[in-house]
Amino acid sequence: MAFSMCKMVEDGLLSGKKFNSMDHPALTKEMTAEEIAQFHWLITELIGFCSDHPITQSGSREKLSRRITYYLRRGQLLPPKNIQIKDNSGFNWEIPLLIFFQIVYLCRRNKNWRCIFIFFLGLSPITLFAQIQGTGSWNVLNFKYTHSPQLSFFGETQLRSLSFYNQFHYYEFKGGVNYKIFPNVKISLGAGSYQTFREGGNFLKPKNNDEFRLWPQLTLFQDIRKLKVEHRFRSELRWTSTGYRNRFRYRLAISHPFGTKENGAQPFLATISNELFITNREPYFERNRLQANINYKIAPATTLQVGYLHQFDYRINDEIGRDFLILGVYFEFNRKKNKLPKANTELNDY
Repeated sequence: MAFSMCKMVEDGLLSGKKFNSMDHPALTKEMTAEEIAQFHWLITELIGFCSDHPITQSGSREKLSRRITYYLRRGQLLPPKNIQIKDNSGFNWEIPLLIFFQIVYLCRRNKNWRCIFIFFLGLSPITLFAQIQGTGSWNVLNFKYTHSPQLSFFGETQLRSLSFYNQFHYYEFKGGVNYKIFPNVKISLGAGSYQTFREGGNFLKPKNNDEFRLWPQLTLFQDIRKLKVEHRFRSELRWTSTGYRNRFRYRLAISHPFGTKENGAQPFLATISNELFITNREPYFERNRLQANINYKIAPATTLQVGYLHQFDYRINDEIGRDFLILGVYFEFNRKKNKLPKANTELNDY
């Protein structure tokens, strides 16, 4: 009773509102992680739960929530961040060596394959760093069909893992349509399936989230000297495992082409972006995503992408993970009477 009174006083002092103990049930070990994610818990409630169980009580609300979620899902304590759990299973080198010699053969016969090989060879230090640091992987395969200068269609699939190509926990399929109403204004409508699995392994069930999403989008473009600036506004209508939700996203991206011109265009594009995720429910702010990419257009219809993404999550009921290495392949097709642009200055991401 005294502890509940303390919670009521704290909530009233911080938010100016009276706390109603009937807003959500008591935080107990019998609750699932998904049930906990449906409510906004006071930090005193989280600390109280930790004190009743062998969970560290220090840190922010987010850290406490992550420890509790991990404890409820796996029945053990969340390991310290600087401790990496290594997979000691044997590694089969036959397939990578076979792929390597096949690439060497192709490089000797085709200039484009030489460029691809050099591009991915440059990723070796990045991938080594990602393995050491325990960075996850973020893989993208995108197709775009340009029907006219104004109208285009796209399809995309993504596969993500919490460790470097291990502990796969997320995939999505989506598609939609784009229409340029002005040269610097584009509207889009997309829909897709977004599946999030339990952490700790590859596609572990039960799922954390099974979601269908519909999203209208507005994108504005502007040029500032050689820089290309993109403002993207997206409204998401989400049908999740725990019910219907709304979410709103804003992304600011700045890109700059570089490299020796080939066929009148620079083949490389460096991009940095920051995206905010907010909702119409408390605590409103949900996620911040900072991303840096380099795109290399190896052919008029093919673009390779490598990048790094850092993600900060406030909520704990959605896709998890903090740092990812991004690898993407983008294909663009068009009607025969329409020529593809020599260089794509838009951020290839949906």
